[in-house]
Amino acid sequence: MAMKLAGLTTRIAAAAGLAVVLLLGALALAPSVGAQGCVMCKLSAQAAGEEAAKALDYGIFILLTPTVIIFLGIFYWAFTHRDRSLADQEEEKKNAEAVRLNTSSSRSSF
Repeated sequence: MAMKLAGLTTRIAAAAGLAVVLLLGALALAPSVGAQGCVMCKLSAQAAGEEAAKALDYGIFILLTPTVIIFLGIFYWAFTHRDRSLADQEEEKKNAEAVRLNTSSSRSSF
């Protein structure tokens, strides 16, 4: 059990390290990230009027909805399948142990 947790912890740490490296690389390669609060865009949106502001809000909502649905779907799938993968790994280890025991017992009978 401790060996299993150590392997799982190592894989999680490796995945987290890779994610941090990719995030830092993406930030280093995207110098325009700081321009998200563009003053000119804000001023033109404010000057457009009430109807344009509602249209902008509606557009943001339309673009955000599929993103959130996809994210929640992936999160739900990962959450519901987490136990299956652990059970599959345990079953594979038991099968490998049974095969090893059968092989070693058949060798000792000769």
